Amino acid sequence: MIMASSAKPKHISITLVVDKDKNKVLYAEAESDFVDILLSFLSLPLGTVSELISKDSTAQPCRFNCITSLYQSSKNLDPKYFYSNEYKGKLLNPTNPMEAYSEKLVYNLDDTPISQGFHGYLHKPTSFIVSDDLLALVSDLDTTWWMLQNFRIDFDSERLTVNVTQNEVLDLLKFSLWSETLLTDLFLRKKLPIPNSQIPESELEVNEIKGKEGRKMNLRLMVLKSPRKVLFGEAGEDFTDQLLSFLTIPLGALEHLSQGKFGLGCIDNLYKSLRRLDPTRDFSSEFYDLKNKLLNPHVA
Repeated sequence: MIMASSAKPKHISITLVVDKDKNKVLYAEAESDFVDILLSFLSLPLGTVSELISKDSTAQPCRFNCITSLYQSSKNLDPKYFYSNEYKGKLLNPTNPMEAYSEKLVYNLDDTPISQGFHGYLHKPTSFIVSDDLLALVSDLDTTWWMLQNFRIDFDSERLTVNVTQNEVLDLLKFSLWSETLLTDLFLRKKLPIPNSQIPESELEVNEIKGKEGRKMNLRLMVLKSPRKVLFGEAGEDFTDQLLSFLTIPLGALEHLSQGKFGLGCIDNLYKSLRRLDPTRDFSSEFYDLKNKLLNPHVA
């Protein structure tokens, strides 16, 4: 459930610069409150992401690839198969490793208690330029030069101020996973571009795969012959344990492992934006280590 801070809820306003001919957002002008929320996505465990995007908002509920199936499997699994109900609860509501820092964001996606001392990751006020594919840059002379090189800004451009509400924060998360033109798709086209996949009919064969030397996890697969595609597998508790543990891994940890090339919507660009920020200039001084914690959020 989306929670606002203990202060009186407020809207976050951003200004979109729009190419009217192409009906496309060139970039957005935003303050640090908005970028704080974007960066908080990197701290969300995959199980939390799956649960959040399955909820109604302005955009339709959606699935998070196989993670949604994994989350539903964990939810539907009888508690008797877990060591305790607490273990099942930790998979369905995995702890956010950055919860102590995220609780006082204007809108906090995680359903966590409210703390009293933190007001976001970034210095306030700081102005940012956010591209359509979610590359966020501090608004300065270098960014102005980058904009002149990359955008056609003329009299056909329109400036449009929009309020980002609680529902649209959840929309931002949904769109960031699937869209590479997030601001355009969310605020102008209002359409979530989710790819569809189908499993073709074919003959089946059974294969058995074993792990490398050392610890082994056996997996027996049912495979489509043409094209070769796994239909399902039979596995023991060790392999299933490994799968379920994925629900606790934060998005930022996946980006860290892939060096910002995970290939998930606009999340790569969001991670690259974080890497470019100056921790001494852009982050709250009392939390100088926040950048490193966001770049590689550990499993809580």
